[in-house]
Amino acid sequence: MKKVLIMMNNLAGGGAEKVLINLMDNFDYKNYTVDLFLLRKEGVYLENVNSNVTILNLFDIKIINNNLFGILRKIYIALVVRFFIIFPEVFYKLNIKKNYDVEIAYMEGQVTAILSGSLNKKSRKVAWVHTDLMKYKTFTLRKQKKIYKNYDSIVCVSEESKQSFLKLFEDYSIKVTSIPNIIDIDEINKLANEKTNHIFKNNTIIVVGRLIESKRFDLIINAHRLLLDENINNELIIVGDGYKKNQLMELAKELKVDKSVLFKGFLKNPYPYMKNADIVVLCSDYEGLPTVLCEAIVMNKAIVTTNFTGVDSLLNFGQFGMVIEKNNYIALKDGLKRIFTNRKLKEDYELKCDQRKSIFDTKNVMKQVYDLIDK
Repeated sequence: MKKVLIMMNNLAGGGAEKVLINLMDNFDYKNYTVDLFLLRKEGVYLENVNSNVTILNLFDIKIINNNLFGILRKIYIALVVRFFIIFPEVFYKLNIKKNYDVEIAYMEGQVTAILSGSLNKKSRKVAWVHTDLMKYKTFTLRKQKKIYKNYDSIVCVSEESKQSFLKLFEDYSIKVTSIPNIIDIDEINKLANEKTNHIFKNNTIIVVGRLIESKRFDLIINAHRLLLDENINNELIIVGDGYKKNQLMELAKELKVDKSVLFKGFLKNPYPYMKNADIVVLCSDYEGLPTVLCEAIVMNKAIVTTNFTGVDSLLNFGQFGMVIEKNNYIALKDGLKRIFTNRKLKEDYELKCDQRKSIFDTKNVMKQVYDLIDK
């Protein structure tokens, strides 16, 4: 049996963490053993880790209070992680006790830097890239080039993110490939049928994701306000948590839409809300292959999204959803208005999703993963 190590920051409620759970659920455990090493053992998806996977960790974080001790512990953890980024070989010597056949850094940034210090000369080393590295700069270009030099293969989650990677590191073209994320269609459809107490109104918009700067949820709140100003009644549901939450709630109050913008926080099962909404929106500045759009396609939803890296290959240049320019809430409002005032357009987008689901064929994706790690 091949021994596989996967390293990840944590299992918080993000898209990369979600698709990692899907990946581990589909491994052939008759031929592979999988250890998951978390820098911080925390996150909502911990309980979803496949029972065949052994979880290892640098820090086991249950609860860190915001008192002085909690703040000092956060600082200590950050310093230790920073130390291991600078001296990754020390991390490996102290923490990795097995000889693995394959070692996977499943997230750009910290884990990719740390696992680049692997002392195992025989293992196949793979780095996953879930974003557009031309937009999301984790380290200096020189440091990133040094880090990726130590990997045998680099996996980008879309063809566009692969092209962005190669613009930065063209010397590594021979070891870069693209493999889409695994989307569990059956599980999504099953969870989407669960009941919710929410009473949905006409023209419901939903956004799902971390409330962070790059997701640009401020744009959808402003677009929601403009639609109301044009007498197009609509409801906005925001699912997710993050450091921008309070600022976004203040924006909703400032625009006098705090009654029609519903902040639901993180939901382990957002699918009933997505299923019953009219339009799924993504207004990010950059992404790799956004999980929420893949899930929206699976549920046959009308989509409005900004034109970040990965959208063209996913939506085939607007065939399977509406693509608008980034950082423009007026364009976002106009796109939403077109769909709300044209029922046929909405139905066309929903019907076309059936044609697109084939790209999420799990067996095909896992074959690509096995071909990669078995080289």
